Amino acid sequence: MNSTDLNSYLPVERVLLIESYLLMLKTWNHTHNLVSKNHDDRKLLIEAIDSILGGRYLDNNHPVFDVGSGGGIPGVILSIIYPENSFTLVESNRKKCSFLRTVRSQLNLINMTVKNTRIENFTNIINIVSKAAFSPDHAGVLIDALAPGGCLSLWSTPMSQEGFIKKLSKQGAYLLKSFSYRLPNHQERVILVFSKD
Repeated sequence: MNSTDLNSYLPVERVLLIESYLLMLKTWNHTHNLVSKNHDDRKLLIEAIDSILGGRYLDNNHPVFDVGSGGGIPGVILSIIYPENSFTLVESNRKKCSFLRTVRSQLNLINMTVKNTRIENFTNIINIVSKAAFSPDHAGVLIDALAPGGCLSLWSTPMSQEGFIKKLSKQGAYLLKSFSYRLPNHQERVILVFSKD
């Protein structure tokens, strides 16, 4: 991993934790299929930077539920860069949860909890985030779990944002705000922040 890319965003102690996490993710991925097999070192680094940049626009004043956490992006990264907040990583796949619990233990991320369940088992969550786990057609379950007045923050692309806005408005959500940024590989990202009455 090339820490130079991360050093421009974070203090060195947090960069070292993220590097340790990415190495664990790469190692486990060989046998556990945590992320796409074509995620080489550079792609994993871009995913980390995407989590860091997107994380700047989230409501980190309330406990955060990362839904569909998979291999831990963005939940593990956010737990590292915001140690003063608590993060619950919700993932239905048992193998992925085993990995996430190992990360929590080995990196001593005491602000991170792992729940091996589905989001449908939760209600009245104040703060939900999700990155690449739900298509616009399936994101309605996130609104169902959201508390009135809570925030749902989704990582999106310029091409998919209209689909999310259209579908979630039919679920009773409304777009509070959106933020755009560009990754080092020139891909564009949009953070969409929804709420509901």
